[in-house]
Amino acid sequence: MRINQRLQTMEDLLPMRLYNSSISMDDPLRYPPAINIVEPFPNTKNELNELTIAHCAVVAGALGLPQVPPGTTVVECRKQISNFLGCAM
Repeated sequence: MRINQRLQTMEDLLPMRLYNSSISMDDPLRYPPAINIVEPFPNTKNELNELTIAHCAVVAGALGLPQVPPGTTVVECRKQISNFLGCAM
């Protein structure tokens, strides 16, 4: 990906990340506009903390995140998603 495209992508995601960084554990999460939010996508940070490894794989794949290596813990999988969304916990 070219540097200009990467910067544009980061800029496009910034409002979502700023919002998600400031909400409580029970407030609704925001996702990129092009993402179709369906099960098992978490609606809140609390729900994100309850995702299984299998659900993390589905959500991460839909968000376009890289696959995690075998042996990655569920906590690390959740962290990958929360970092992308801007709600690192």
